This record gives sequence, structure tokens and C-alpha cells, in this order.
Amino acid sequence: QSGPASTPSASASPVALADGFPAALIPVMDGAEIRSSTVDRTGTQVSAVLVETTTAPAADVFAFYDKALTAQGFTAAESAAGAPASRDYIRTGAAEPETVNVTVTARTGEPSTVTVGATVLAESVK
Repeated sequence: QSGPASTPSASASPVALADGFPAALIPVMDGAEIRSSTVDRTGTQVSAVLVETTTAPAADVFAFYDKALTAQGFTAAESAAGAPASRDYIRTGAAEPETVNVTVTARTGEPSTVTVGATVLAESVK
């Protein structure tokens, strides 16, 4: 007799980044698991969203994205107080401002969900 077919759990099935996702702009944290990603290119703008889970504390998540985004010319705003923890980043140039938001939603005893959303000029993610 054979038992029911085993189906891999979501955590056992890594999700790939969406085609054309600007991974240089929004890197995946080391040790994080990708849950979903989207990218939408319309005219002169690119909107991208990454959802990942991690066991890293929120402070480490923000330190990772602070380093990655400030290296690309973004300025970090003060984190919003409360839960979920959230921080905005902005980069201004000759055209309209580019923005990134990082939100960390922690659940007791479970990995945190990290959502990174960006709206940037298409020319900056070629």
C-alpha cells in the first residue's frame, strides 16, 4: 500500500523572481525566502514589489535595505513607529522622485514578512 502523494509545502518550493524584476535595485536578503514578486513597466516608470519571509529581526532587515538602497542614491526617512515597522526611501533627480518602501510584519513564533515596493524611472533599471 502506498500513502497519499506528498505535496511540497510552500516553504519547500522556492519562488523565482518575476521576469524582468529589478533585482539589482531590490535585492533579496540572504537567507530570506521569496514569496512573490511583480514588476510592471508603464511608460517611463517601473513598479516592482517583492514579498519575502525571514527570521532576521526588523532592525537587520532595515540595515540590509539601508545599505543596499543608500548605495544607489536613495535617502532613508525615519521609520514609522508601531507595527508593522515601515521605512520609506526617496531618490530625487532631474525627473520625478523615485520611491521605495520597506515594511516588516512580525508574527510571534513565525518568520517575518518583508514587503518591498518601488516606483522608479524605467531608465534607472535598464
